[in-house]
Amino acid sequence: MQKNILPVILCGGEGRRLEPLSSADKPKQFHALAHEDLTLLQQTILRVTDDPHFAPPVLFGNLRHEEHINEQLGAIKCQPSAIFLEPMMRNTAAPVLLAALHGHEQGFQHILVLPSDHCIRNIQAFSRDISIAAKGGNMISYFGIAPDRPYSGYGYIQDTGKGIVFHEKPEVEKAAALIMEGALWNSGIFLLRVPDFLEAAARIMPYLLGALCSDGFEAYSRIPAISFDKAFCEHLSLGHLYRASFDWMDLGSWDALGALNNKESAA
Repeated sequence: MQKNILPVILCGGEGRRLEPLSSADKPKQFHALAHEDLTLLQQTILRVTDDPHFAPPVLFGNLRHEEHINEQLGAIKCQPSAIFLEPMMRNTAAPVLLAALHGHEQGFQHILVLPSDHCIRNIQAFSRDISIAAKGGNMISYFGIAPDRPYSGYGYIQDTGKGIVFHEKPEVEKAAALIMEGALWNSGIFLLRVPDFLEAAARIMPYLLGALCSDGFEAYSRIPAISFDKAFCEHLSLGHLYRASFDWMDLGSWDALGALNNKESAA
């Protein structure tokens, strides 16, 4: 089977909600928080390794973390297809655009964007869900997680029948109402059909796309720090929301980490 999906792993964040364990010099993705041996970044990399659907991953990290990235790749004997080191943080819109441009240059129809701070145990279900989405032909596919409680620490995503709507970390009362309406936790994982996405990005984010096309990382000093959701997704009515069959937890906070530990202790 052709490895026709390029995984793009975003590992440049600072993980401020997990301070003091997570620091600017060594953020949470470089710590072994949900496995006795492997860091969150290593788990994310191995999630897309030795799978018939996925090419070797591309990593987008921060220049100051170059040593951590190389050490952790070496420890699991992974050779990525490319490593891009951002000179400064500009949130997620810029690296996703650069990843799509890189994927297009390399001839990929799809890129799979993966944050590096998630815990996913059922790798087979994860791979199956991504494969199904790739066959769906959508310009952008989102993966929502069935909530097990109203929780204010996650964003929510909802297919209203008229388009995809995002709710950024609502209060518990609002979260409960959203769950009653069928909203899912927003996993932050999404699959892009590259040619269609770049065409849409030229309409929705012309300045950002143009700056990165012409100057790459040199444009970082003048482009806004903006998330991909804010810059692109919230302006788009197209896309498909899949209800993920894989387990998932975003380990972005001490509350989430505690919930994971409690769940695994009870298992």
